[in-house]
Amino acid sequence: KEREKAMGSKGRKLGCGVVGFAVLVAVLAVFPRYDHDDDNGMLATYRQVLQQYSADGAAAATTTTRGWRNNSSQQVLSVMTFNVRLDCEENNPSNHFTKRVFRIVDTVAKWQPHLIGMQEPFGGQVLHLVTELSNHHPELGRNYKVIGYERKSPQGTHWDMGHPRRHDDYKVAIMYDDSRLELLENDYLWLSKTPRVENSKSWGSIGVRNLNIARLRSRLPNQQGDFEEFIVFNTHLDVWSEEARRGQSQLALDTISEWQAKYPAASVLLLGDFNTAPGQAAYRTLNSYLSDAWAKCKQLSGNGTCVSNQVANSFHGWQGTLLNSYLARIGQLIVFTLHGSGVVFHRHVPRTLSDWADIVGSFNSFSLAEAVPLWPFNRFHVDWILFRAGAGRMLTPRFVAVADARTTDYSSDHFPIVALFDIAQNS
Repeated sequence: KEREKAMGSKGRKLGCGVVGFAVLVAVLAVFPRYDHDDDNGMLATYRQVLQQYSADGAAAATTTTRGWRNNSSQQVLSVMTFNVRLDCEENNPSNHFTKRVFRIVDTVAKWQPHLIGMQEPFGGQVLHLVTELSNHHPELGRNYKVIGYERKSPQGTHWDMGHPRRHDDYKVAIMYDDSRLELLENDYLWLSKTPRVENSKSWGSIGVRNLNIARLRSRLPNQQGDFEEFIVFNTHLDVWSEEARRGQSQLALDTISEWQAKYPAASVLLLGDFNTAPGQAAYRTLNSYLSDAWAKCKQLSGNGTCVSNQVANSFHGWQGTLLNSYLARIGQLIVFTLHGSGVVFHRHVPRTLSDWADIVGSFNSFSLAEAVPLWPFNRFHVDWILFRAGAGRMLTPRFVAVADARTTDYSSDHFPIVALFDIAQNS
């Protein structure tokens, strides 16, 4: 009887332990929650901040809540980076681009950024997007202009962005509001050891990767009568090769440095999908010269001068904000650590010993310590907005957030990142 009693007690303890573990896993799989209502709340906050810092809103007041100071010499710049995903077959028909394009249009219309750095679209997708913007939001459609690779067509012919020969010319397209910004010059490079050779790639990059460059000038003068200039870079680093991401990020940084040396008063913006978590090698390379808008905003949020949200991922792979849960963050920490250490994942589920041998053989090609993300569990964004103020300028983020975050009806397999910058003269 004593033995039976002891075994029963152990069984009850084991049962309680199993139930407790199941409850813990369930809680970790559900929280923290973030849904469409939260996203709408961030959009309302964004519009409030935009009004408080815009030249139009500044005329009515000299001070605002939360310590923000309005000044007519200040300008604002709204920026979005958005991997809109290429047009391809999808397991869920609702995720096909012909369905998603209307959601992308809705996202652009709601946030109305002055600048958008897009990644992955084919030329036809960009044409479709611009057409739908014009159909549903005529004023926006008229104002937005698109910059891609300026391919030369045969003499006497014109190839628009939907032409088959221009299929890949907009993979890192820059879209800008022509009513606010004027294009001064642009350039286009391939992120390789021969950056002027079309479709070239190096460092074991699986994909051809590009850097799109645009020098823009504000059409609105500041209080001194000057017109702010911006050099905008948009890119998409390789998803498979860590060596390629390191080489591509270094070339991008070298190019950025050259352009800012040529135009020191111009502020720099780097937008893109970097296929790297903050704190890993490519991030450290770029962050050595440029500031991270998200990280800067988190610093400023302590004194209430910048607003952000708590969505940990920008890539969601059609899982939406489910990947924001604590349980999903544990998985992402493991995956990104392996990814940054040089592990080469197959594009299909490993099925043979040879597949697994390839993965194991690539492990720890680089230091494991430098592969661990900077903010475990808090941020696994692969999409960033980096910046550097021009000489005599102050570029300060006042709002940075993961936008369009939802649990269904996705615009893409990535969430866009939106940043609102306050621009002022450096006194």
